Amino acid sequence: MVSKEDAYRWGFSGVMVRGSGIPWDLRRKPPYEIYDELEFDIPLGKNGDCYDRYLCRMEEMRQSVRIMKQCIELLHKTAGPVLTEDGKVAPPRRGEMKRSMEALIHHFKLYNRGLPRAGRRGLCLCRGAQGRVRRLSGGRRHQQAVSLQDPRAGLPAPAGHGLDEPGTHAGRRERDPRLARHRVRGDRPLSVRRLAKEQPACFAFTPEYLDKANWWISKYPEGRQFSACVPLLWLAQKQEGWVPEPAIRLIADMLKMPVIRVLECATFYTMFQLEPVGTAALIQLCGTTPCMLRGANDLMKVLQEKIGPRDHLSADGLFTWQEVECLGACCNAPMAQINDYFYEDLTPETLARSSTTSRAGKAPEPGSYAGRQGSAPAGGPETLTDPALYDGSLGQADRAAEPAAAGAGAMKVMEAGLRIRPWGPADQPQRPRFRPPTIRCS
Repeated sequence: MVSKEDAYRWGFSGVMVRGSGIPWDLRRKPPYEIYDELEFDIPLGKNGDCYDRYLCRMEEMRQSVRIMKQCIELLHKTAGPVLTEDGKVAPPRRGEMKRSMEALIHHFKLYNRGLPRAGRRGLCLCRGAQGRVRRLSGGRRHQQAVSLQDPRAGLPAPAGHGLDEPGTHAGRRERDPRLARHRVRGDRPLSVRRLAKEQPACFAFTPEYLDKANWWISKYPEGRQFSACVPLLWLAQKQEGWVPEPAIRLIADMLKMPVIRVLECATFYTMFQLEPVGTAALIQLCGTTPCMLRGANDLMKVLQEKIGPRDHLSADGLFTWQEVECLGACCNAPMAQINDYFYEDLTPETLARSSTTSRAGKAPEPGSYAGRQGSAPAGGPETLTDPALYDGSLGQADRAAEPAAAGAGAMKVMEAGLRIRPWGPADQPQRPRFRPPTIRCS
């Protein structure tokens, strides 16, 4: 229960205050957009409990439908197109972006570079009065605008050389576009997930992996084979050690999907290696805060000395090491993943021994190198240490103590040595009576 006084004192908003009977709604106090031109009610409760807030939510949905009907009527009364279809001025529809590469490019350019530049500053994608797009140019604000309702409206051509070149990222200074310009964000590309420059001529699944691929495809109904994209990429990586471009094209053919969609999956998920990695071991060392506090930097020095720079093949082609984000074993930090297994509670010495074992063609023993059981504290478990909890003796002792003639209503359940009796008619509380709605509309 939340009273009016508690709602005011605790600074509640939304249905938390309206359920307590306070007629507060940002669409009315103060109004914004066109809510002051629409008719709708603000549902209020009386008791301030969960049931009142539930009733308020249900009534708010009905009022939202009422608002949408009024907006649709206003759209019918308004002359002219609501939104221009020109993708260079207005963002394309979300459904169109999933079907058209051109629409996706327009969306990317609009939200990353703005409208075509005029002078030093770009065009801001924000609506002004009368549904216009204001232009910021030359360091000064101009009210020159492009009307989204007038299909004949346009922007004056920018002064200069007349070349159609994209603007720089994040407001960086431009040079003459006729000169070479290779860097956009310092010395980093826009995306660090790129395919390797050197690719094999072709790719084919071995019979073993082809059977596994067909098994994954058969798991999905006709027309839903796209769902097997990630498993097939993983099979290609297990076979080759990495995901080459010919494998991406083959998987696209097998699943009858565009190559770009398979490429999106391969570049999005960092578990897919897009460049050749070491044939003996791929060491992925966690470098986030818990592991760093526990000595991950010392482990990186060991890998630097024994293997070489990170994200590169070692000189003998046997190893690659990477720094990755959290691998989900923070309580056993520092840790690393070597190929498919986790190695926890590492020290520079134990990591060096693991790399030596991998170099010999053997897999190191996975798990904690501090003798830890699972994620138990250092030194072993400190709670639930009674052996009777696990060998069944505690349950046997309790069952022997049970009266032989126990009724069905007095059945007892044994769980961790505690007895839990179902509620009987005498000790079961009465269910609350149904209370009619106390909702009203202001």
